Amino acid sequence: MSTPTTAAITARKAVRQAVDFHPKLIGALRNYSAARFKADIVAGIVVGIVALPLAIAFGIASGVSPTIGLITAIIGGFCVSAFGGNSVQIGGPTGAFIVIVYNIIAQFGLHGLAVATLMAGVILILLGLFRLGTIIKFIPYPIVVGFTAGIALTIFSTQVNDFLGLGLRDIPGQFIPKWGMYFSAFDHVSLPALITAVVSLAIIVVTPHISKRLPGALISIILVTFGTWLASRLVPGFDVETIGDRFGNMSTDIPTPHGFELNMATINMLLPSAFTIAVLGAIESLLSATVADGVTGSHTNSNTELIGQGIANVAVPFFGGIPVTGAIARTMTNITKDWASIAVQGPKSKEMLTTLAGGEAPTEPVKNALKTLPLEGHEARIAKTGYTGEPLGYEVYVRSEDAAWLWNRLIELGARPAGLGARDTLRMEAALPLYGHEMGIAPDGSEIPIFAVPLSKFAVSFSEQKGDYIGRAA
Repeated sequence: MSTPTTAAITARKAVRQAVDFHPKLIGALRNYSAARFKADIVAGIVVGIVALPLAIAFGIASGVSPTIGLITAIIGGFCVSAFGGNSVQIGGPTGAFIVIVYNIIAQFGLHGLAVATLMAGVILILLGLFRLGTIIKFIPYPIVVGFTAGIALTIFSTQVNDFLGLGLRDIPGQFIPKWGMYFSAFDHVSLPALITAVVSLAIIVVTPHISKRLPGALISIILVTFGTWLASRLVPGFDVETIGDRFGNMSTDIPTPHGFELNMATINMLLPSAFTIAVLGAIESLLSATVADGVTGSHTNSNTELIGQGIANVAVPFFGGIPVTGAIARTMTNITKDWASIAVQGPKSKEMLTTLAGGEAPTEPVKNALKTLPLEGHEARIAKTGYTGEPLGYEVYVRSEDAAWLWNRLIELGARPAGLGARDTLRMEAALPLYGHEMGIAPDGSEIPIFAVPLSKFAVSFSEQKGDYIGRAA
């Protein structure tokens, strides 16, 4: 068997350094555990429940059938998760693309949309390969806010016809002509459609106030569908158009991949639309990833994320799908918010955590620096916290299902419970009790804030109103 030459090994290293493509899925599987699998199963079910009505709604609003929206969520979502640079990003059809997709279909048909989506995917891959993901992050925030607000207004405009049951067809894509048609048809409002829409919206708005874990959109679909079915049989004249009425019989299977015609004339004609899809997808996906990073404390590889988004948009047209990008609402749903925080402080704190990490030391040397470090196969994030007059300690953040394990392991290593911490976390002393005040001074001379890292807001609290938690009796 021949062995690789030095030149070949050097070439492979050069390629790996030049191409910034490191999917987070690979790293996530290295220290995977049964407990993490159970948590991911629950998160996957919740995200699926949330994504289902959104995929249907965005498909219809974009001018395609609900089936196309679901196919896009399945194929595109898988590719984004498998090849992307963020461990919690959820991809699929989003509201940002509604106007663009609607106009492309109106001008060029579904074939034109497939070509534009494919080209957008190639552009996204090239943006990632040329390491332009970091540059996109510097887009001014006011531009993003204004852009998002504009999209919201446009989406609202596209829904007025169905919300009021006006029954209009061939509605103009432009904003002002569209509203002109609406104003001329306001005397044709359908009361059953309006009642159905208002009740649906009310359920979606009220549900999060009851429980943020309940999928308001899905509950609205189930309850209102049953309610309209019942009303249509009990109330004369209560007729509301259904998905079946508008789209007829729809396939329930994922279609087999199919090709489509490509030529230079079509490419040149659709290039501006493809560029718009690519830039919009890049901005929205990286914005979603940045929001997720702020919650989880992780760091997105923006170039890998763009390549993953590109792969998704190259794949979905062959299944008849529409453009894919990172979805903020679904991504935030995917994040497990139940983190426990344990303060490990004292002369032996570093020694104990190094033992649990298999010899790898915790964060050094900057206070409050957050580091992801597996502790005996369990995901953990560790921040160094320094106090005046005593040795440095650590805030250790683990998933709620791992809190009891970490608590018991630290006790086995010689730590002992010591009561309330300054940040309402569970405190364990690694040999000696603390003294002095709780806050310290950072290297730049400023006071260290109470919340050392973003994850502190998910810390376990000693408040009587917070219910039971690991170690409360201590």
